[in-house]
Amino acid sequence: VWAVRHFRCYLYGRRFQIVTDCRPLRWLMNVRDPGARLARWNLQLQEYDFEIEHKSGKGNTNADALSRSREAFTTVGAVESFVPVIESARIKEEQEKDPDLAKILKRVADGTSDERAYFKNSVGVLCKRRLGNNEGRAQERIVIPRSL
Repeated sequence: VWAVRHFRCYLYGRRFQIVTDCRPLRWLMNVRDPGARLARWNLQLQEYDFEIEHKSGKGNTNADALSRSREAFTTVGAVESFVPVIESARIKEEQEKDPDLAKILKRVADGTSDERAYFKNSVGVLCKRRLGNNEGRAQERIVIPRSL
């Protein structure tokens, strides 16, 4: 269900085939009295045109490749990364210093912006709306200046 929703922009309106080693998935589509979660999944999948093909785990060589491998795997240590936190006030300050963003900020403040995608959030930071692939909902993103 997650994968079908995730790839909706590619799958919706097209016939496709799901090849799986999960036999219960076929059962899900034909269950008579599903519980709440199964009913919700079934309902979400009904808007797609697809066929489910069961392929046994032994015949599906690319499924579970790591778990079915006979080779021993070495343990890899955890990778730690640090992403510095940038305060909203600093982003706002750097946006105002950026010559390109300063023009957009002025048009947004004056109400003369022909680009409706730009707006200021509740703390005055310039953001941009764009359509995402997440079920057609708009995503709001902070505009990060080049200096950051």
